[in-house]
Amino acid sequence: FSKLDMKDCKELKKAYCEEIKNTCEKFMRKIKASIDLDIDQNPYAILSDFLDVVTQFIDCPLYIMVDECDHFSDELMSTHFHDFQNMIGKNGFIRKFYETLKIGKEKGIIQRVMVTGVTPIILDTMSMDNQIGVNISLYSDFHEMMGLNENEILQCMSCQIRDVEKRSRFRFQTDRSRLKQKQKQLM
Repeated sequence: FSKLDMKDCKELKKAYCEEIKNTCEKFMRKIKASIDLDIDQNPYAILSDFLDVVTQFIDCPLYIMVDECDHFSDELMSTHFHDFQNMIGKNGFIRKFYETLKIGKEKGIIQRVMVTGVTPIILDTMSMDNQIGVNISLYSDFHEMMGLNENEILQCMSCQIRDVEKRSRFRFQTDRSRLKQKQKQLM
């Protein structure tokens, strides 16, 4: 959803629908099938239609990945908060989209849904009534799966710290053992 333009909320729903429609049609072409999805529907209706049809062509469950959810949701939340509440709220089209994914999972059409870039507020909002989300970033086994490992993060932070120190009067604690002690105290 990183391609969606957040400047015009009235056009956002249409763009959201187009993105879902295009992705579903692309998948159908890959499995040598076709589908006629109505762009004038809600995004969740497009997804529901796709899930109903795709089961006729495949005999295994789908794995769905929604990438860069944070780009879309954070920008929407920061620039159009009222619209954000309406879209993500109980009857909002974005929330209904994720509810449709849950229904697909319950029916066995979808095996797993992975959403990257989900901020805690979005995860909470989308999964609050549905019990559809597990924040795997809290489990250390997954920390390196799709991101940086601890050493890479510490290296990036060290570069940033040196840069800030060069440009200002600030000095930072660079003793990693003391830094790790502070982190443990905060947890």
